[in-house]
Amino acid sequence: MKKILTIALTASLILAFAGRSNNAGDNSQSTSSSSSSKSDNNSSSSKSDNNSSSTTDNNSTDKPDENKTITPAEVEAAIAKALGEGYLCTEVVPAEEANLSCIGWLDGDKIESYVLKKPTIYCQDMVAVVNCREGYADEAVQILNNYFAQNISYIRQYPFDVAKVEGTRIFKYDDIVMYITAGAAASGEIYAEDEAKLAASEYEKIDSAIKQLFGTSPKNLAVITEPDNNNNNGGFNFDDSEFPVIGG
Repeated sequence: MKKILTIALTASLILAFAGRSNNAGDNSQSTSSSSSSKSDNNSSSSKSDNNSSSTTDNNSTDKPDENKTITPAEVEAAIAKALGEGYLCTEVVPAEEANLSCIGWLDGDKIESYVLKKPTIYCQDMVAVVNCREGYADEAVQILNNYFAQNISYIRQYPFDVAKVEGTRIFKYDDIVMYITAGAAASGEIYAEDEAKLAASEYEKIDSAIKQLFGTSPKNLAVITEPDNNNNNGGFNFDDSEFPVIGG
């Protein structure tokens, strides 16, 4: 009888230990599965964050807003800022005097608005920025080149600010047309080579400002004409009666 009880007790103890061992194994497996699940979730979250960040970075762009409207005043201000103290066109040309400038060569009925600035001292500098009516910009460029040809003829007879005049910019961006002769004045007597270097460095500032404003570098459409062998007052036509007064 005692043997039977001893055997039964021993069997019960063995079964009890076996049950604990199985529970411990199940708990360990459950913990491992939970850890694996958390790792997978963290990995998935990290991938999601990386993908989101990558998508955001790829969508970012430095391209200009094509819908942005740029005014003549903004263009002139950008040029002035770029040249700093070298910007001499600080005086607004009154409407009644605009007829004597390149603006006077244009068809006033085809101009929405413009900014025209000149220096307070005698020099060749002038900045004109014109917002043309739709379809007129190309014709305006041609007319401004005719005006530019007159200035080229003039400096060939009376050399003054030669490099600056020859470096004149005529830009077109959509309906905006620009005529820019500007930059720091050469101090005292200066060799032609040094004058050319100064003008080139000043126009680089202008080109950079225009590129930053418009998001692109418009081509300089100014054309330097061949010398006029007939002389004809250097190509100048002093009769301005055929040009309409802007706003008149």
